[in-house]
Amino acid sequence: MIREDPDELWRPRLSRWEAACHAARVDTWLLTTMAARRFVEGEWDDEADLAGELDTYNFDAGLPAGGRVAVDRVDLTTMEQLRALGTEVVDAGPILAAARRPRAAAEQAVLIEGHQLTELAVKATMPRIRVGMTERDVSGVFAEEAVRAGLTDPHIDQVWTVLPKSARDAPWAWLGHPPYRQLTSSRALVVGDLLALDAGYLHHGYMTDVGWTFVVGRESNAAERRLSSAWRAVAERVEAAVRPGATAVDLREAALDGWHGGSPPWPFPLYVAHGVGWASIEPPLAGTDLPRDAEAAMVIEPGMLLLIEPYVWEEGVGGFRAELAIEVTDDGSRRVSRLPVWEWRTVG
Repeated sequence: MIREDPDELWRPRLSRWEAACHAARVDTWLLTTMAARRFVEGEWDDEADLAGELDTYNFDAGLPAGGRVAVDRVDLTTMEQLRALGTEVVDAGPILAAARRPRAAAEQAVLIEGHQLTELAVKATMPRIRVGMTERDVSGVFAEEAVRAGLTDPHIDQVWTVLPKSARDAPWAWLGHPPYRQLTSSRALVVGDLLALDAGYLHHGYMTDVGWTFVVGRESNAAERRLSSAWRAVAERVEAAVRPGATAVDLREAALDGWHGGSPPWPFPLYVAHGVGWASIEPPLAGTDLPRDAEAAMVIEPGMLLLIEPYVWEEGVGGFRAELAIEVTDDGSRRVSRLPVWEWRTVG
């Protein structure tokens, strides 16, 4: 468990942010989103505090004239106004990226603890799932268990969804990618459904991300076990490629090495692997629709927490998707996931 005061975790972030601004020779940073402001100084106690903090950066109060300004998100009109004032405008993205790492030990401990608390909520939810419950019912049960585990700040609507067994049953399918579904609906669970989970919370502001797939009401069959075995092979190839100095391209190529399943083994527009950190996912992002050069520029560093999340699908059988959490070490990686997400489990 965390030994440092979580309310003080923003201090190392602020220190990194100030250093990154100095290195980029930035005079001012226009923070135009709540997420950016929270990144720098942490949480607020109430909406009044939030309004007071953001007022400093209200454009109505006047734009900075001259100097070098880093901007995260602004409209074109504001951009033109800044340039008309003789202000040099630069992208705040690299500054944000530089300010995210290297994380302090206390930040990393919170990040890992949040992941494991989310796993505890998943484990507590599994025996409560029943045939006939709707996907939304299951999501509600999971929310209860998450609160019991100490998680109260969801960063997404928790996804509990039955994966399609035929391409015609998928709500969307992109050419060259496996049919997928990531919607929680009023659909009732029946025996034989393949129920996938994609869950995430903010634990003291640091993102958790857990995924797994279950069989409803019966044991997995041979065809389904073939899916999970293929998923595990892809995930372990990617895991073996994780090391300091490798890039997102290396992870993508590891996933595809020896893969003969036709479409890539991950759902579009998601990834085969990505990082998590303060408030959101973060690079490296492997398996995106970005140019190869963009993924080649995403270098893996010690202290990153990565989620490896292939998706293997077969017409008439269905799909298997899960997320394996690993921490990048000085000489490789270590597993953070405690649940056996590479294997089927029966619920209901």
